[in-house]
Amino acid sequence: MSNEIYKKQKISWVNWLDNEEIIKAVFFLLVLISISSCNNNTDKQFELIGPKDSNIDFVNMVFGEEELDIMENSFYHSGAGVMVADFDNDGLEDIFFSGNQVPSKLYKNLGNFKFQDITKESGLLSDSWATGATFADINGDGFKDIYICTVGKGEPNLFYEHQGLNKEGIPIFKEKAALYGIGVTNVSTQAAFFDYDKDDDLDLIVAVNSQIMNYRNQIYLDTTVTTSQKTQEFLFKNNADGSFSNVSKEAGITKEGSSLGIAINDLNNDGWPDIYIANDFLSNDLMYINNQDGTFTNKAKEYLRHTTFHGMGVDIADINSDGLMDITVLDMLPSLDERKKRMQMPINYDLYEERVKVGYLPQFVRNTLQINRGKNTQGTQSFSEIGCMSGIYATDWSWAPLWADYNNDGNRDLYITNGYPKDINDLDHVFGLDAHINIGTSEAYKALKIKAQNATKPVLESNYLYQNLGNMEMLDISKEAGVKKPSISYGVAFADFDNDGDLELVTNNFKEDALLYKNNSIQNDKIHKANYIKVKLKYKGKNKEGLGTTLKLHTKNKIQTYFHSYVRGYMSSMGEIIHFGLGALKTVDSLEILWPDNQSQMVYTIDINKVLDITYKKVDNKEVKVTANNYLFKNNTDTLGLRYMHKENRYVDFKNEPLLFKMYSKEGPGQSIGDVNGDGKDDIILGGSIGNTTSFFIQQDNDFSRSEPINDKEYEDMGCLLFDVDNDKDLDLYMVSGGSEYGAQSKHYQDRLYINDGNGNFTTSHNLPKIESSGGAVKGADYDKDGDIDLFVGGKVKMGEYPTAPRSYLLENKESVLVDSTPEILQFPGMVSDAIWTDFDNDSWVDLILVGEWMEISMFKNNKGKFENYEKNGLEGTSGWWNSIAGGDFDKDGDIDYIIGNLGTNTIFEATTTEPLRLYAGDYDKNDKIDPVLTYYNTTKEGERKEMVFHNRDAMNDQIVGFKRRFRDYVTYSTASFRHVLTEEETKDALILDTKYLTSSFVENLGDGTFKIKELPWQCQVAPINGILIEDLNMDGNLDALLVGNSHTIEPIHGKLDASLGVLMLGDGKGNLSVSKPIESGLFLDGDQKSVASVTMNTKTIVTVGSNSGEFKALEINDKIPGQIIKLAPLDQYAQISFVNGTTIKKEFYYGHSYLSQNARQLEITSDMSEVIIYDSKGISRKIK
Repeated sequence: MSNEIYKKQKISWVNWLDNEEIIKAVFFLLVLISISSCNNNTDKQFELIGPKDSNIDFVNMVFGEEELDIMENSFYHSGAGVMVADFDNDGLEDIFFSGNQVPSKLYKNLGNFKFQDITKESGLLSDSWATGATFADINGDGFKDIYICTVGKGEPNLFYEHQGLNKEGIPIFKEKAALYGIGVTNVSTQAAFFDYDKDDDLDLIVAVNSQIMNYRNQIYLDTTVTTSQKTQEFLFKNNADGSFSNVSKEAGITKEGSSLGIAINDLNNDGWPDIYIANDFLSNDLMYINNQDGTFTNKAKEYLRHTTFHGMGVDIADINSDGLMDITVLDMLPSLDERKKRMQMPINYDLYEERVKVGYLPQFVRNTLQINRGKNTQGTQSFSEIGCMSGIYATDWSWAPLWADYNNDGNRDLYITNGYPKDINDLDHVFGLDAHINIGTSEAYKALKIKAQNATKPVLESNYLYQNLGNMEMLDISKEAGVKKPSISYGVAFADFDNDGDLELVTNNFKEDALLYKNNSIQNDKIHKANYIKVKLKYKGKNKEGLGTTLKLHTKNKIQTYFHSYVRGYMSSMGEIIHFGLGALKTVDSLEILWPDNQSQMVYTIDINKVLDITYKKVDNKEVKVTANNYLFKNNTDTLGLRYMHKENRYVDFKNEPLLFKMYSKEGPGQSIGDVNGDGKDDIILGGSIGNTTSFFIQQDNDFSRSEPINDKEYEDMGCLLFDVDNDKDLDLYMVSGGSEYGAQSKHYQDRLYINDGNGNFTTSHNLPKIESSGGAVKGADYDKDGDIDLFVGGKVKMGEYPTAPRSYLLENKESVLVDSTPEILQFPGMVSDAIWTDFDNDSWVDLILVGEWMEISMFKNNKGKFENYEKNGLEGTSGWWNSIAGGDFDKDGDIDYIIGNLGTNTIFEATTTEPLRLYAGDYDKNDKIDPVLTYYNTTKEGERKEMVFHNRDAMNDQIVGFKRRFRDYVTYSTASFRHVLTEEETKDALILDTKYLTSSFVENLGDGTFKIKELPWQCQVAPINGILIEDLNMDGNLDALLVGNSHTIEPIHGKLDASLGVLMLGDGKGNLSVSKPIESGLFLDGDQKSVASVTMNTKTIVTVGSNSGEFKALEINDKIPGQIIKLAPLDQYAQISFVNGTTIKKEFYYGHSYLSQNARQLEITSDMSEVIIYDSKGISRKIK
């Protein structure tokens, strides 16, 4: 390529700047020059080494794209990768750049960040359109061979066999793809060598994409595109004779897709290498699990709950040091609000549902971080996706994720490349073209399309560097670390080019110089907090470098786990040297090496800050007895006869309320536990939905039988409560009617009361006041101490008027009739999600706490039957999207503490006191319907934090008539300030609500009338928390908590909140709660978990979990030593329990204990209790022996 062409192409990016921007850019450049004359930037973690210093003059180029339809020739802008390896065995990592329409280049590392172009001398000069590249010592001769993928039509991939070094020490290569039988002619993106069959030689997987575009988002019934153009991967088995055989079909590598990223790792910890393929567009990602017999099975649907939509690059690493491999896949969601609004397509929930219906995994346009949670009780690996919570979900048009410990602190950090030559996702561009699709000839439309594409600006962003702070927190340090430089970067690799112990970065850029970043972490480490060790493996057979080996570095505070594979990120390969950061540690306990043949080797004497050479040694490994996991919970749903699928209709709230963040038509089922037929055994009631009636599960001797004694299918059941309304010594049933399918004040929101005849037969009572609110919670207590149970019923939502507060009710029981006695203070407290009757001030009168959406934690003191706001309680400023509340004396100090479930932090939202989420609700188009406009704070391209409207233009147009005239295109809307979207005049009469708190939390009762709130662990923040069960689950005398959650009805642009497997937190009796890992507890709940309760069967305790549109689950607590079960009297309110170890606890008895959940009213007396005194609502006590 001539210098003139190169200069013209580079100058083309500047042409997008207007004159004013050029002046600013020149001024800024002069300032930088002035600064750089005094400071060489070595104080930054990374220092950019320019081509004049490094001699790396490679620039990846394509030509003629201005004459092509890029959408039909997407490979033109798919970039290329970079590979690092020591090809001349001199101890320095060399660099290979793949070139598209320029020759690929190999640079020899001369030391001191000087490189020499040895492409021609090495025999690597080629005019092939190269994409990904990788290497391995295929024949075991001690030299690394090279495999290069290409995208030319019919042009074979290249395999260069290393011939050794010439007399100048230059590596010499010879192309032999045809001879080896691996010259794939399909469009290839990347390949990887690995020993999938463990025969000590290296096999090959080649990822395949396509040049054509028109089928990529079509729906196919097998969820992987099927076309005449083959796009499935190629698996080649090494025949150990200098040839390979294509075994794709017999090995099960048969799925098709638009593959961009590939990674090899052991995803299920069975010691065998698996394959992950990141697929672009609609085709699902593929997770090929090694069956250990030469075949693979795609387990993506079984292991994952959702994926990235446009799967780009992929990297797999243990990012939280739990010994399990986590998966990162990139997409193209911008971080800037302005760019989001210019590329987010209109919501099409029907299309989303249709794709899921035919078998596609849900896919969302954002980066995903799949945290590996281990094997469930059925042996299936489970993952929780937490990209939003970690903060890495939006890095614009991204390509390569690369996890490594860049600052040597012992945590793996994340580097991400991004950028694209033409912003073809700009919706003004897209819909502008769509308007002409049926006008004129196809040739004319194509010409128009090309002209429009050439007029689009590039996506010219900076790459990202996230520092891993631990606890699933990633901090964007791109600017502080010195890597914030606008570029269009594709492949990236890390290597310690100067052998000083920290990792450098090198990227392959589009039409610009490659970026070479020197890492100054060691150089700047004055207090020795950047220690490290490096490892080089030597294995047997023809897998000399030990690909497929797992290393576990044991230190005093963690175990770092690494799987040895070269191919990482996007079209790129890393070197053979394995790197571990140690932080300030000066000693290492041990290094465990798990070789591919399952031999385990331990190294104990380890010098830090050096390279550790480890040679394979066969040792007599003692047989390890594999014992079954002693899970706390065992899924006994089938055995107990409780298999049941909750169902919902296909009503979609967003069609009537386009600005809602979630649906309110699918919020159940609730459940209640109690003896409904008087046989002394507790039964289960599970709420139904419109078209599906309430289910009764009647306990038999060893299982349950299901019946439907109530046939009210036109209602959406929400909270349900068993209590004796008429004092005839049996349990009647109150059922809250909710949902959002019906219009405001519909008769179908009328709650229902069913009277029990004592034998489990129920008849409808008409002694209820008129209720027109769509409700949720119902909780009971004798709040007025008159000897019967009264109810609080929370109004949840007012459809068509969201988020205005619906009517809530205090139903006083007057001679067996429920009467509306709601004081004004409780009539419109907000969108109530849950409530609890609890004596929070220990004055013997049960008080009331309410939580809900856009509500603070609201406390109402019961002053002898009259309610008043309980303020200045330490919980001011806690407005949140609260879902649930449950109480227990966790610290054994004689008062009740609370766990409160919130939305969590695994969303795109952040909320603080100074930067809240805010809702402006008003009738802006004067159509007698509330328009709820949600705002949030985001960073502008100038770096300022500003309040911005959350919704995209199409949703606003659908909701508010007239917005199409105000914002006639996407760019106008995207650049409009909040006050341009909604003026002060328009919002002067609006209902304005704030949310400042999103974390699920523990509230400690300090005993002096005040409370202290603190966040629960990260596992409780990965999804909304709904049902909460507080009991001593592990029988150690301390209260524990089981939390269930998720929400599958979030609007599809954001996507499902589905990362929770359920959370078990074990208490220590001092107010501290520690999370039990799923692989320890056996708690692997899937689905949209709503309610949770416990039921006793014989001597067993069964935990039941209700999920919306999902399976009802029954989990038996294993090895529980049964105590004596005491049935409570209807008015029993709490107990004081003393233990033989001298501790005491207060235990309240609830009619309804958390979100849509009611336990049986009973008390279990255990052998570690020394005294139990029960008090009823009137203060009468009795001692239990």
